[in-house]
Amino acid sequence: MKQQKGFTLIELIIVIVILGILAVTAAPRFFDFSSDARKSTVGGLKAAIQGASQIVYAKAALDGQLGATGSIGSGSSAIATVYGYPAATAAAVQSAASLTATDWVFDTTTTSNTVYVLPIGYTHSNTATEQCHVAYTQSTGANLAPVITSSTGGC
Repeated sequence: MKQQKGFTLIELIIVIVILGILAVTAAPRFFDFSSDARKSTVGGLKAAIQGASQIVYAKAALDGQLGATGSIGSGSSAIATVYGYPAATAAAVQSAASLTATDWVFDTTTTSNTVYVLPIGYTHSNTATEQCHVAYTQSTGANLAPVITSSTGGC
């Protein structure tokens, strides 16, 4: 009589189920996707602000508001402009890019003519080397676009 060695199908299924349960419970501890998500969100925010500033500039050009100061209508409110681009104020950037204060923190106190937009829960500091923000520095002259940079080292 031949003796067979190996595992039964039921034993194999039980081992696969146990390994699946362990993988589902242990994997989130080893993989943290929240940092990647915040970095992507800040990148999307930068693109949204860039697009919004171009739209505001186009509307300002149509309205003849390309001077050192001006404003354009945006729905029921007005957006303050500097050389046709949104001014570096929380209200102007927020209105131009349709951002809400429930999702973003707007910091205009640390650098003049610059507004920092950060995810909720983050604060901006000039001394910190790693930040998680988009910095919008308003235009400094006619035909000069604003400087929009992002920093994701601290996300």
